[in-house]
Parts: sequence; C-alpha cells; structure tokens
Amino acid sequence: MGKEIGANSDEKNSLYEKVGLTIGKAFFDDYALREAIRPIYHLLSKRSQILLKNKDYQACNHAADTFNSYIVSSYHAASAAEQLFEAANTLMPQDRFGAANFIQIQHAFGLEAVVHLHLAKSYLIRKDVSTFLKLKQHATEVSFDRFFPKLKDARDSLVHQDDRALALVHDKPIAGKEKDVQFVGQSGARFFGLKDRNLNEFVFSFTPKLYIELLIDLQKSMEES
Repeated sequence: MGKEIGANSDEKNSLYEKVGLTIGKAFFDDYALREAIRPIYHLLSKRSQILLKNKDYQACNHAADTFNSYIVSSYHAASAAEQLFEAANTLMPQDRFGAANFIQIQHAFGLEAVVHLHLAKSYLIRKDVSTFLKLKQHATEVSFDRFFPKLKDARDSLVHQDDRALALVHDKPIAGKEKDVQFVGQSGARFFGLKDRNLNEFVFSFTPKLYIELLIDLQKSMEES
C-alpha cells in the first residue's frame, strides 16, 4: 500500500497542484493539434452541409463535429498520460511518493485515448460516411494503420481485459497456459502486454506526435478524393 494522501495537508495540496497543472497543460497546450485538424474540420463541414436536410444521411450531418470530438478527446487523453508519466520520471528518485501517484493517475487516461481513437477511425470508414462524404475508405484505413497499427486489437484487448486475463476470446477458452494470460501495463502513452484474438502479445503506442502525423496524412488523402 502506498502512503495515504492527506496525512499532510501541505503535501496533499502540492501534489494536487502539480497534477492539475500537468493535466491542464496536456488539455490546453494543443496548438499543433488544432492546426492539424482545422483543414479536415472545414472539409468535412463543407461536404456534409448539402446533406443536412436529407434524413438518409443523418450519420453524416455532423461529420466534422463527430470526428473532431473523438480525435481531440483521444489526443488530450494521450497527452495527459504521456505528460503525467514524464512528470513522474522527473520526481524519481527524490520523491517516490509523488512519482507513484503520477503513475497511478496516468492510467485514468490510457483507455479513453485508445477507445476514442478507434471511434474516430470507425466513424470515418463507415460505408455510408465514406461514400456520402466522398472519402477514400481504403486510404483512411491505410493512414490509421500506418501510424496506429493494431488499433482494433488494442481496443479489443483493453475493453476485454477480463476475458484475456482468463485466456478467453469471445467467451471461448483459447489456451490454458500461464503464458497466455494477459497482464497489461502502461507507461505514458504506451500499452504493453496487450494480446490479440490469438493471444499473441504486442505493444501499442499512442504518443501525441503520432496524432499530428496522422491528421496531416488524412488531410492529404481527403483533399485528393
């Protein structure tokens, strides 16, 4: 068990302040992301405007806001996880208590980052969305796979941790050996110990810089479609 927060009010307040500043920076210092997503937002907005009054295209009516919500939320969570981990490293070994709490808090953001990133991809490659908004479905998939390979596997591994920890996939036993059991770890914007549907282990990285590279690639693909 770690040291209880609150035994010393000054120590508690100092820790709260450091954590708040770190998370705040991750959420508000996002100029690079905003610049990268702006052209995509405008493009999706323009293409969806002509569909606003057609009920057959409801999934596309708010394409810009939907994609923006998913990708921005994911980026902020990834940035928070990365910066909390980096802050923990700067505290070691002088302040092991503070470092341990930063490490603990980073876990609150990892799952959100991966799930929302997968939602962003899933939305853009939906057949109706890609067709009506004139997006190249295959090109979109290639872009995501280039910067975030095994994204679906990572999402599945995380949201089904209880199954993978028992060596199950879709409620069916895959193996019974100890090496097949999943134990997930997180170091900032990186998960390790994930296992795919065949229980093969892999590492998934979702560092903030990859989001910028992805958006630049997506913009190019969308403008060519």
